[in-house]
Amino acid sequence: MIEHETPPRLEEQAGSRTYRGLANAPAANDDAVVPPHAEPEDSAATDLPPPRWKPVTLEREILDVLDMAPEQGERLDLAFRRKEHQLASLFTRSSVMDCRALHKRISVPATDDPIAARFARLVPERRGRLLAFLADARRREALAGTRPR
Repeated sequence: MIEHETPPRLEEQAGSRTYRGLANAPAANDDAVVPPHAEPEDSAATDLPPPRWKPVTLEREILDVLDMAPEQGERLDLAFRRKEHQLASLFTRSSVMDCRALHKRISVPATDDPIAARFARLVPERRGRLLAFLADARRREALAGTRPR
């Protein structure tokens, strides 16, 4: 700030709760950029807290497998074994970071997490095997890099 300038008024400071300098200014066009520190006009849209989890790359495919119903005439134990193998196959295709994120999401489930909620329906033994498989992603990646092709 130059010495002869007066400091900006409180309501014009970018960090203030009432950023009137922008709120009272006429809009030049509808595509005007609103600074990130300006308060949103509709506070109802911001009442919901952000989710505590971040979606992974294969989120939709994982949910599809978890929601899969047994095929006609298929025994339930075979249906869930097939589901476990398909999930492990998807986890193999996932990055190490996605596997770590999924492991955390399933180990410490959030109430609004669709994968954690569906995963909790699996029997503990199957859930434990899949969690161990997710936890082993770094080792699998390291071994895949050392194998001769």
